[in-house]
Amino acid sequence: SALYHVILFYKYVPVANVPALAESQRAVCERLELTGRLLLGNEGVNGTLGGTSEALREYIQHMETHDPQGRFGGIDWKW
Repeated sequence: SALYHVILFYKYVPVANVPALAESQRAVCERLELTGRLLLGNEGVNGTLGGTSEALREYIQHMETHDPQGRFGGIDWKW
């Protein structure tokens, strides 16, 4: 069986379209089979996610590289 890990993170950053961010986050988390909690608001993102190390690393890469505005670079990910 695969080892599961947990990451914790937050970033205060303006989010203009919270519903669109929520939809994209749900899609990537479902694709990577991540579980946990994401709080999304106009002031930023706060999350606790669990999954395989590989899936979590892919999620981090997605967050750091797939936002057109670069808002989520520089997050201090806690393992």
